[in-house]
Amino acid sequence: MQTKEERQEIQYTFPYHHLAYKKHGGVFIFKHLFWGIEHLSYIDVVIDKVKNLNPETLTDVGCGEGRIISDLGQADLKTSFTGVDISKRAIQFAEAFCNKGTFFVHDIIEKPLPEKADVIISCEVIEHIKPDQVQKYIDNIYSSMNPGGRIIITTPTTNVPTIPKHYQHFDAKKFDALLGGKFESVEYTYLNVVNRLTWVLNRLVANRLFFSNSVVLNRFVYQTYKKHLLFGTAKTGSRILVTATKKAS
Repeated sequence: MQTKEERQEIQYTFPYHHLAYKKHGGVFIFKHLFWGIEHLSYIDVVIDKVKNLNPETLTDVGCGEGRIISDLGQADLKTSFTGVDISKRAIQFAEAFCNKGTFFVHDIIEKPLPEKADVIISCEVIEHIKPDQVQKYIDNIYSSMNPGGRIIITTPTTNVPTIPKHYQHFDAKKFDALLGGKFESVEYTYLNVVNRLTWVLNRLVANRLFFSNSVVLNRFVYQTYKKHLLFGTAKTGSRILVTATKKAS
């Protein structure tokens, strides 16, 4: 039988006390990620690709709060996980939220990782890097990979406008120039179509009047999204997923 202290500790998988807050004189009991459906869907694609590779070692470059490693840790993998980020605060979140993996502060632009990995993932990172440093980012990732290692990158495409915190968005032509000399078997997958249906599905689960806690409705919305909007084309995808293999040196 669990003690009261053990029951409390189990609940600390998420800082739920921060979900209720006051702002502009109002009281709010939910926090909402307005692009959460898109976020979950491309994470699913990345996780499926990692599962298929089943590497011995994986490093998430720009891991943020460690969401992808946290989800991978629940899969039936024997992989050793490492997450790095330039943000000390992000690493503190990752260490708090993830019970698998090693996390530490590291700037991949300054130098390669201290230990090489079979797979390196770097999701929604490259758009935050200054254009004159992007090649250094790619080169140092290459130097951090074991022979025959695989890289998985996601980033917004040029089909969507940049936002203030992004330096640029990418397409296959840009990646060909960045990866061509060091990587082979480069593949591009276009994700997250944005159209009227995207807007409707997002508003079904969250809008100004309510947030859906219905398992049935939320499952229906997510399955509909994945069926009709997850995979796009070079012209319709708002996100590009890149996979490539390290060339033999």
